[in-house]
Amino acid sequence: MEGWKAGSRAGGGAVARRKIEKLAGELLDPERAGDFNQAMMELGATVCLPRSPLCLTCPVATDCNTQGEHETALRPAMICREVAYALSVRSGQRAGQSHREVLLEQRADQQTVMPGMWELPVLRESDVPEDELRLTVRHAIMQVNYYVRIRTVFEDDIAAMTVAGGERRWVPLIDAGGMALTGLTRKVLARLHLLTAMPLDAIAPQDGNGVL
Repeated sequence: MEGWKAGSRAGGGAVARRKIEKLAGELLDPERAGDFNQAMMELGATVCLPRSPLCLTCPVATDCNTQGEHETALRPAMICREVAYALSVRSGQRAGQSHREVLLEQRADQQTVMPGMWELPVLRESDVPEDELRLTVRHAIMQVNYYVRIRTVFEDDIAAMTVAGGERRWVPLIDAGGMALTGLTRKVLARLHLLTAMPLDAIAPQDGNGVL
């Protein structure tokens, strides 16, 4: 993004977003969108560093316009917010086999952050009684620190206790790991041992016969 001057008037906003979406579309494996999202975050945390980036080992270096260190603006002060999500799990049947399903909601395409990704439904009330608290977790997105509470909600209570949003879907837990989950949702399901961890494949250019 820095190489595209994403923080400037000339390259920021919609212009930068279109460039990023175009490149992501070329790299993304639609059947493993969740793995792609996790791998890109891992790439930014371990390889594409603002100081001493590991460009020689980067699997997408050929598509990078920065190629090395770049100046970074001072980070704005972190904002703290409290949010709460509903965890609703039920029993389901598929091909005669029993399995557990979790209720997920898709973020609207109009959202400026993580549009189209899947998350847990948002609770109407962020305060959760201690005896009904399933999990607390802290999660940072850009300059916002989220203090998150997770509450178990039964299927019959979902409509009354959550904020109506995008499309909702009951998803078998064995399939959830392959979806484009938000990082927070993936973290919550993993910490509650509801999500089977999947190895992150290296993102590398491919030709028709495999990795180049």
